Amino acid sequence: MKNIELSYTKRWSGLDWDALVRYHSISKGEPSNTGGDDGVGELMERMQEFEVVSGMRIVGMGCSTLESEEPKTKSEKSELPVNYKDELEEKMKWLEKEIWSGGSCVWMKSRNDIATKEDIYVMPREEFVRVVREATAWLNTKEGLLKLPEKWIVIDGETFALPSFVGNDDRAVRYGQYGDMQMYMLGLMNLISKGEPSSAELEQLRMYRNGFLSTLLLPTMVEEIKVDDVNAKGGVRYETRRRVLRYDRNARERVAEKVDKAPSWLFSLLWHLTQSCLAYYHGRFPDLIDNKKSGKKNTDMYVAKLGTDNAVMKYAGYPCVDAVNDEPVGVILERLDAMAKESKEWERARRKRG
Repeated sequence: MKNIELSYTKRWSGLDWDALVRYHSISKGEPSNTGGDDGVGELMERMQEFEVVSGMRIVGMGCSTLESEEPKTKSEKSELPVNYKDELEEKMKWLEKEIWSGGSCVWMKSRNDIATKEDIYVMPREEFVRVVREATAWLNTKEGLLKLPEKWIVIDGETFALPSFVGNDDRAVRYGQYGDMQMYMLGLMNLISKGEPSSAELEQLRMYRNGFLSTLLLPTMVEEIKVDDVNAKGGVRYETRRRVLRYDRNARERVAEKVDKAPSWLFSLLWHLTQSCLAYYHGRFPDLIDNKKSGKKNTDMYVAKLGTDNAVMKYAGYPCVDAVNDEPVGVILERLDAMAKESKEWERARRKRG
């Protein structure tokens, strides 16, 4: 066994796809198995998060930190069962019991290592708890996840393109797509703010969840393209590639039925991505947010968006509203930011003349 100085990721961009999935698979707010308000439940969540950011796996508790002091008998150490298959719920129950009543040291191994005795790392329990809290403190911000490390996801046998909010590629979230997504997002937030949902509201939540996902996940198709190649017979060769289909509001209901079978972590992950990217754009375009108007009565979102679409169309010279909605959301926000700045300049000039 080895003593170890741990390193861990300190930003969302440092987590790979597997780590992001594991993070969004953590059950938040679950009560402690020990009962009572002792902070154990919160620590168990932190320990799961720690495994994500450190790339380590907690595999046991012991009574020693040095190889020469390795416990010799079963009564001196506590190990995971031999038939343990990384089932998260059972692991957390076991850890919760051992962390408070087991040995004085935590045993860990690298997630990618083969489980051998030489690969086990140990840390005193008190030091481990301190490091866990320190290593996971940055996760509280929930901002900074601006892109995903994967492009595709398969749901119920169909491959969908994961969204890209920042940038302009074939997976870019379009302005019209963003508007539809926002309707579902606000519906979800309104229901969640009411507290514990009723049975009828649970069905509404499910509808909003599926609607939210169906606006962000774009269908794809595999196509064969011809490529010039002097080394190939006839000077051409054919290769296949996956093409992303543009957002189609009419296809949303079909996609919603598909994503109803998606794993729960997918919604959590895409919600996280969306909120992070909106925070990024709000910071980049502060003139789009006017706190003085926050107390006014909200207008109908659909009517408000139509007015915005027409204003952008006239300002930037788009031939039609559809062309506005087909632009990446970042491009239209830049247009709106320029319009907001010009409006404020005109207002300042008017006041000076007055």
